[in-house]
Amino acid sequence: MREFGVEEEKIGIATFHCAENYGAFLQAFALSKWIQDRTLLKVMVVNYRPEYLLEPYKICFKKRLAANMPFPRKCKAFISFCVEVPYRLVRKRKFKKAEALLPLTGKYVSAEFKLDASYKGIILGSDQIWNTSLTQGLDPVYWGGTVSEPCKKIAYAASIGLSEYPNEIKEKAAEMFAQIDYIGVREEASVDLIQSMLKKQVMVNVDPVMLVGRDFWHRYECHVAIDNYILVYCVRNNPYIMQDAYRLAKMYNKRILHFGDPSIRTIFPDIEVHSLSYCGPFDFISYISQADIILTDSFHAMCFSIIYNRRFFVYLNKTRSERLLTLATIGKCSDRLIEWGGHLRDENIQCAFSPAKDYYENFYYKREESQEYLLSAMKGLINETDKSG
Repeated sequence: MREFGVEEEKIGIATFHCAENYGAFLQAFALSKWIQDRTLLKVMVVNYRPEYLLEPYKICFKKRLAANMPFPRKCKAFISFCVEVPYRLVRKRKFKKAEALLPLTGKYVSAEFKLDASYKGIILGSDQIWNTSLTQGLDPVYWGGTVSEPCKKIAYAASIGLSEYPNEIKEKAAEMFAQIDYIGVREEASVDLIQSMLKKQVMVNVDPVMLVGRDFWHRYECHVAIDNYILVYCVRNNPYIMQDAYRLAKMYNKRILHFGDPSIRTIFPDIEVHSLSYCGPFDFISYISQADIILTDSFHAMCFSIIYNRRFFVYLNKTRSERLLTLATIGKCSDRLIEWGGHLRDENIQCAFSPAKDYYENFYYKREESQEYLLSAMKGLINETDKSG
């Protein structure tokens, strides 16, 4: 139901929408759709494409070569690269097709631009837009630097991903936080960090993929032509995840599906292993929705495991696990977390395929609170615009 707004007026979203990353696209897609369904405002995702977001996903053999790599290893790396390229190209096409569903502005490759006066507000987030190790410093686009007064700046489920800002940028970061009208973040640690820098109310929001609800995602699922599988998705290098997947597969006679290198198919010759490295974002949610169990260290894979009421275990990272811990606290599912460097315990394996708990129910009040926060912030910018008009 559309609650308020004027159709000619716009609201922007500044986030990592262009990264070839499942969570980055899906959170931007969910947030834009949710606002479209709730307001008359014209939602526009700011099509800012900085090189630091695009570079990690370029298909380039040189990036595979380490310094002083012996020639035989270079040959092996080249063969592996050639096998992988067709999968990567399919994946890129799927991401490009999905991105066409976003309401994008014109393309910007530099932060030196301004949005026009028809924008009444800009939403900053979700994702790690304030992680300066990712954005190569304080990128003004993700702090609302592309808009001018009276345009309001609303942060929704933004993430910092750092325990502390470096001293040389801390003062500037505090100034930029002070200029944001409403601040909502994705993890408790970000609340503490921001409030250590300035006195301002900071809310914890659910990620946009949880904001829209289970029924929304059912509309975008693809057909999955395989069953009886363990799904593995590793964001970082954690060998314990695949080792545990193998143990479960052997014990329960399951296949393994892995969002990784095609060569993964050969590492366990005595079980069936499939690579899903060609998948786009809607394939990603579809394979999660049908999995018998998910083993992952990914925040968004954990989100969708909860949304779809699937069995799962989440492996904490050596550092920067705050998002996972906050999600587990809200969902009351800390029993599904595996400490860094740890394996599934015997009791985990024995009950791995017992009926899944519906942890999604535990997000009801936080979802309601997050929706109210966002609606109140957007109503505030509309009301203030009307007064000034």
